[in-house]
Amino acid sequence: MAQAEGPLIYVSYGMRKSGSTLAFELTKAILEQNGFPQPRLSRQAVPSDAGINFVHQLSQAQLEAIEAEARALGSPMVLKTHVAPTPEAAAWVAAGRIRGHCVYRDPREMALSTLDHGRRARERGEQAFANIETLEDAIADIHHQVPNFLEWVRLPGFLPLFYDDVAFDTRSTVRRLCRQLGLKADPDEVERIAKQERFTQYNKGVPGRAKELPPEDGERILEAFRDFYEEFIPDRAGPPPAAPAPSEPPRAGALKPTDRIWNLLRLRR
Repeated sequence: MAQAEGPLIYVSYGMRKSGSTLAFELTKAILEQNGFPQPRLSRQAVPSDAGINFVHQLSQAQLEAIEAEARALGSPMVLKTHVAPTPEAAAWVAAGRIRGHCVYRDPREMALSTLDHGRRARERGEQAFANIETLEDAIADIHHQVPNFLEWVRLPGFLPLFYDDVAFDTRSTVRRLCRQLGLKADPDEVERIAKQERFTQYNKGVPGRAKELPPEDGERILEAFRDFYEEFIPDRAGPPPAAPAPSEPPRAGALKPTDRIWNLLRLRR
């Protein structure tokens, strides 16, 4: 069994509809490939109905229970969450007892994916995302998520992971996660396990979905999250400045301004 470096608790935070489940499963597969089991922890440690180690509010008591169970297993444990860090969790990060990553995505693509999910939820009679019916609903949901992301990503030892890299350059993402964890893994096998054997909610998986939005809606989202784009997705913060229109070469036989002036002078003689 490999020796894991660092703390026993690894937090996989993700903005909703940003590929966070895929990033969580990639991390799990890396740990498992190194001989670190990832069983569902007890309800005392993870008091939720989810089949995975999905956490909401990380209290001091909960953190201590998670760490104790991880130590008993001899394995660092990865936990998935969508909420902001509690003061206790932030203190544990500062003390070197937690590390993790933060998954994020172009808000325009998050809006489209959230609207898709909301439509499916209403069709199936499900509650999650059912309240997302309009673009305004999706924008409001993202406004709630950005502060959570910022709180995690500002913590020491947290690795920002962009959706496009997680979804479409997965092996490079696996290598980055391995460097962070101080472990080795087969990127091809980790990607295969996560994408083919695990439930990742990996729906359309289409790059560049932002182009599906009407231009005016895309611009609304760009403007609403301008600071976020400029810090985390600078190449998508807006269209590049328009290049000056090239001057057209003169048509064959076309008169130059000076030619026109001389012709006028000739006519007046």
